[in-house]
Amino acid sequence: MIRHRPFGSGHAYQASIDQRVPAHPLIGSSVNLGVAAAASVTAVHCEWDGSVLPLVRDLGPAGPVAGAEGHLASAAAGHRGRSVRWSFDSPPLPAGRAVRYRFVATDGTTTRRTRWFTVAGAHWSPTGGTLSTHGTSRIVPESVAWLTDGDRVCKVRFALRLAAAEHVVGFGERFDRLDQRGHSIDATVFEQYKGQGAAGRTYLPMPFAHVLGGTGWAFHVDTAERTWFNIDASHGQPSLNTTAQTSLDVDDNHGQPSSEAADRTPVDVDASLGQPSPEAAAPDFVHVDTNHGQPSLNTTAQTSLDVDDSHGQASSDAFGRTSVDVDGSRGLASSTVAGRTSVDVDGNHGRVSVGAAGQAFVDVDGNRGQVSVAGTGMIFVEADVVDGRLDVHFFDGSPGDNLARWLDAVGKPERLPDWVFKLWASGNEWNTQARVTAEMELHRKHDIPVGVVVIEAWSDESTFVAFRDAEYEIHDDGRPHRLADFTFRPDGAWPDPKGMVDALHDEDVRVVLWQIPLQKMRPHPSGQAAADAATMVREGYGVREGDGRPYRNRGWWFPLALMPDFTNPEARDWWLAKRRYLVDEVGIDGFKTDGGEHAWGHDLRYFDGSVGASGNNRFPVEYAAAYGDLLRSSGKAPVTFSRAGFTGSQAHGVFWAGDEDSTWEAMRSSLRAGLTAAACGIVYWGWDLAGFSGPVPDAELYLRATALSAFLPIMQYHSEFNHHRMPSRDRTPWNIADQTGDPQVLTTFRRYSHLRERLVPYLAEQAARAIDTGWPLLRATALAHPSTPGVWDHPYDYLLGDDLFVAPVLEPGASSRTALLPPGRWTDLRTGETTEGGRTVTVDAPLEEIPVWCRADSYTRHRDLLT
Repeated sequence: MIRHRPFGSGHAYQASIDQRVPAHPLIGSSVNLGVAAAASVTAVHCEWDGSVLPLVRDLGPAGPVAGAEGHLASAAAGHRGRSVRWSFDSPPLPAGRAVRYRFVATDGTTTRRTRWFTVAGAHWSPTGGTLSTHGTSRIVPESVAWLTDGDRVCKVRFALRLAAAEHVVGFGERFDRLDQRGHSIDATVFEQYKGQGAAGRTYLPMPFAHVLGGTGWAFHVDTAERTWFNIDASHGQPSLNTTAQTSLDVDDNHGQPSSEAADRTPVDVDASLGQPSPEAAAPDFVHVDTNHGQPSLNTTAQTSLDVDDSHGQASSDAFGRTSVDVDGSRGLASSTVAGRTSVDVDGNHGRVSVGAAGQAFVDVDGNRGQVSVAGTGMIFVEADVVDGRLDVHFFDGSPGDNLARWLDAVGKPERLPDWVFKLWASGNEWNTQARVTAEMELHRKHDIPVGVVVIEAWSDESTFVAFRDAEYEIHDDGRPHRLADFTFRPDGAWPDPKGMVDALHDEDVRVVLWQIPLQKMRPHPSGQAAADAATMVREGYGVREGDGRPYRNRGWWFPLALMPDFTNPEARDWWLAKRRYLVDEVGIDGFKTDGGEHAWGHDLRYFDGSVGASGNNRFPVEYAAAYGDLLRSSGKAPVTFSRAGFTGSQAHGVFWAGDEDSTWEAMRSSLRAGLTAAACGIVYWGWDLAGFSGPVPDAELYLRATALSAFLPIMQYHSEFNHHRMPSRDRTPWNIADQTGDPQVLTTFRRYSHLRERLVPYLAEQAARAIDTGWPLLRATALAHPSTPGVWDHPYDYLLGDDLFVAPVLEPGASSRTALLPPGRWTDLRTGETTEGGRTVTVDAPLEEIPVWCRADSYTRHRDLLT
């Protein structure tokens, strides 16, 4: 009838209807407490600290929303809850003690009570934990603060100095932008179904970044807990940008981010206030604790700041001077001389420190916020902590050197066989042996060489171990089957899986099978799936809830499924043994290790002792590592194909950008994701060429995407399940040609597929070099040459290895492309013309071509690449 979970479902970006917000409220603040109740409930009250307080029925968010069109979006919509939300705002939390509370609900006939809960107010303090640094620290000492609630240290905050000319690139795979300066992000593994760039979310985060354009350094916040980064922006407040378009990001605790595309200005609004503030070009940087203040940036070089809207005011005069009333009754800060900051803050509540290069760091009341006003800037970091400590590593040197040293510590990529660089082909509706065979024959018919086929819809969709409609005896004890245990009907979907794989190998095509790290529980399992689920529960092979019960997937995809704990050696061995026959006997070459983002919850327990986010964020790393070990133990290369990951994923296989629509913005977003993932050490990366979901792309988008993909580490196409409706939504070149009526599609795709074959030796060589040196195979020009004038205005220009420079066309209707050539001498592979680099050039870019240059001294090697 009624449910309250203080930390909710564990959804990273949306409060559950039954949770408290915020999870760690401050002393003296109110907390919003919610319950989920049956629709029949007519009244709810809270027994709070000796008082009885009524709750109000409201609509509230009903559950996570996935994306727009697609069968996965339908699954997400079907998972939205039907409970009714009741909530109230508590009295202010007292200092020095916890408050006990519970809820009582009635439907007029029956009364139900929850168990008792406690909540204690927290406060920020300059002491409480241990922050250890390694290398040359950039932490501002006065910026360190710890959030404690009386029982434990919950979080830490600190700031890193950022010079005026520096840019910040990294944080794992980031779909929104290359340079994160002026923006706020977090690092937590999350399954965002499409629109990742607009939402600012990612499958593959890492708390590591390069700081470029100055002396050259990098940093790693060494934790798998959730981290937040405010890179010269304002957390929970307006972010700085200079363009005219605006998008809106609502406070994470209360709302959902909406569209933010490349080259648009983000505005972050606190949902409790609902008022965005416009930005101007090049304002000073202001950071204020999100609970108490809202900066408003209005004209060039002017700053207006309200540190506590109930007490203080701020104004900015016409000369670019800043006047700040920190608290009307307490203090005044003003800037009267260019480049100087004068701050007067109540001595009982504030501290001021002035750093080098005119930087001023102000802590206005330890419980209220921090302000940095400077011509340079700061990176503000907040991290959840375990055991009251956190380590931060700093690296000095070139991006390649810094990346190499970091990868030595967290895990270096492993060299994979050359065949991973050939064309990968896939379609979610390729769900029979006949269909897979037919698609491979069509590749041969159209003279389009393919190196890998990914078969997603091969299994029974229950065990994810047996081929669909295979017959076999159930092993009640959950032990594995061998190939000889299965009977494949001649008229079945997969009459001879081994024969199919052998035939594909004869054609030099490798086979990768899809996997999901879940034991499906809806609909209620039967047969072998029921036996396997029972084994997991009986033997304790799954991730567990805080109370010891098996964790049931809280996400929208395969809801309530059990999840194996890959940190448990016995569970790992059992799970992999059930799949071993696929490698040893059927002969497959790899696994598509999909769906590693399903660990939600602050108190999940793992066998290795990890709790909550420490295990949740590491789950996709352990998942891919386990499958890689299975392949390796059978004498195969550890080719896994994942979308989710975290720090350490660099050592485990191939990655793709995840689910996306067929749009121009999705293509730009995916390229940004690839460039940032590569900057963090992901060598083998690709995307679903021209998108995988929704209506098929038009010929122009498809061919521009083909050209781009031919010059990425991994080239693959894929399409979403569409219930076999016609017209087909396959992303095969022949289907796109049929759907668009443009014969140029096949001709041009064929040319790029053969180009790709010629490029394989170079890619293999350069991947090995990337592993050895740290310099990414896919390398943004700005990463390689951050101080080249104008380079940050060209975020989509990149190097592929040491020799090739690529300028893909990413806008519809374009017939030319302006690119900034890196320093050195470069030869246009289409014309043979050599040009001195370090400057912009504008070249023709007809639809069937992509501008590519090689270093002049490598022209002999590459001169025939485009022919």
